[in-house]
Amino acid sequence: MIAKAAAISHGGNAMRYVTTKDRSDIVMVNHLPEDISPDAMYQRMVLLQKMLAKEERRGRPLLRNMIRIELSPDTTESRGWTLEEWRKLAEEFIRTFDGIDMSKRTRRKSSTPII
Repeated sequence: MIAKAAAISHGGNAMRYVTTKDRSDIVMVNHLPEDISPDAMYQRMVLLQKMLAKEERRGRPLLRNMIRIELSPDTTESRGWTLEEWRKLAEEFIRTFDGIDMSKRTRRKSSTPII
């Protein structure tokens, strides 16, 4: 399995590209309506960032406002998976991703694991 994550500045375009090419499905949403469109999901994220702008950024502009995560299990392993099996993989990946301690590398206390 391969997993790659990167902070990107073109979140809206990334969402449109992935969802309009009919090559992806929304596997899981967290604290959002189940039938939400990708554009509405992105707009909610942008609105929340604007609400928290003064607290979080301390006057610095937020240039990369989205994390793009590419998660690719082996095709022989994932062939014929149901949406529920993809959801379980996403949940496992999120737990692992959130548990990574970046505080020594970034020298910021905010980079300690969430879990």
